[in-house]
Amino acid sequence: MVGQLFGNSSGYEQAGMLNQILATLGPAAAASLAGDALSRVMEQPVKPLVLSNCLSNAAQGHVAEQGPEGATGHYSANGASPSDRATRHLSGTAYCGENISYGMPTPRDVVIQFVVDDGVPTRGHRENLFKDDYKSVGFGFGPAQEIRVHGGGVDVHE
Repeated sequence: MVGQLFGNSSGYEQAGMLNQILATLGPAAAASLAGDALSRVMEQPVKPLVLSNCLSNAAQGHVAEQGPEGATGHYSANGASPSDRATRHLSGTAYCGENISYGMPTPRDVVIQFVVDDGVPTRGHRENLFKDDYKSVGFGFGPAQEIRVHGGGVDVHE
């Protein structure tokens, strides 16, 4: 995903995107980010991903379950993991990761959120974006109850 975002961009366009990322952060977060995420963004781009209808169906099913209830997280109400959901739509076992964003206004903002990955100690969203092992991608999106993310918690409001 990040490889596709930056792969064919000029240096000028890449610098503009990086400035946008830094502008959304405070000075301390920007300094921390500069040592890790920005260097990852400037590395050789990862291979482009192939859009998978099967993975998109799995993602859309998770959106359909979470949205009306205001639920959040990677596990379904029945305990299914991202790999479990993907496997139901594929012919084999799925090796997958899942990034979920709540409330970002544009796809570009979602990618920036995952590159920065603020508030996620493991930086798992960032790691997923740059993982060369992934070959395909699926997307799901839809309405949800109002969700406000802050600190380390998520508040859901009807």
